[in-house]
Amino acid sequence: MDSTTTPAVPIAKTEPPSEQKLPSEIDILEERINLLTDLNVRVEKLRQTPSLLRVQSGSTLSTPLLREGLQQLKELSEKVKSEQTQDALNTAKESEAKDRSDLSFNSRRRNLKRARPPSPESPQPFRAFQPKATSLFPPDLPQVALQLDELIEYIKESNKSNSYRLHIWSPSSHFNDGKLPNSVIVRFTIRDVVIVYLTLGCVTPNSTIIVEGATAFGPREKKPAHSQSDFLVYQKLSQQLAKLLQSKPQAPFQLVMVLLASYDDLFVRRCTACQRVLSAEGHVPPVARVWMPGTRESEEGSWDARHPGCLQN
Repeated sequence: MDSTTTPAVPIAKTEPPSEQKLPSEIDILEERINLLTDLNVRVEKLRQTPSLLRVQSGSTLSTPLLREGLQQLKELSEKVKSEQTQDALNTAKESEAKDRSDLSFNSRRRNLKRARPPSPESPQPFRAFQPKATSLFPPDLPQVALQLDELIEYIKESNKSNSYRLHIWSPSSHFNDGKLPNSVIVRFTIRDVVIVYLTLGCVTPNSTIIVEGATAFGPREKKPAHSQSDFLVYQKLSQQLAKLLQSKPQAPFQLVMVLLASYDDLFVRRCTACQRVLSAEGHVPPVARVWMPGTRESEEGSWDARHPGCLQN
């Protein structure tokens, strides 16, 4: 009897178990950073919980809201106490103890400042156009300054050659010993236009006359020299004269006469800026004056009339 050979059952090959890939230090660090970041987000959200749980006046606290808030606090507490979170916190503490650089708030601000691109230059403020050749007063005229003992003779000659009139004003009818006091008031008059009282002073040692103050009144106002006009136009005129005198405290008397003479056409002259006689606001004539030198060396300058609101135009 022939014996049959039974084929051998193939033996399955046994492969060695594959080695399990261990996480690297970078993977562990990244996992801990993500854990702490998530924990920080949850803490920030729970900062609002106390205010949500506080009972407002006139309302009652919802039971589900209270239950949800307490549940979130419980979950956060368990998360912080977990071994994984504690390992991450301890590792972060050890790392901070070894190197604290670039962790301060000021360092972060410095980095942001370095990264921020330079800001464009701010635009320069608008400057209103002003002619370069203007000044409050013209240059001193090439003449000798007037002295106190020459004032009376000057007034006499001026009244003969000019349309305006000058008079020495005094509350008394005569002066002591026929001499002028050191403080004199002169009345300047343009008929039917204006009266200006000028307070004069003397500068030692030669008793040179200077104009210390000026007050304008209407031609028919009977008021003391130290009072104020009842009319707006003359109040504005007094203000402009005060500004001019303040800009040149040592203004010679003759120079002020040239200024005041320019008001002879006060109520008919147009403003050189807006070409109007009366201003749009206030309805006053151009009481301000701006000295404009001549465009040529041989040409004399003149006073430009302006409304106070048109001085910057």
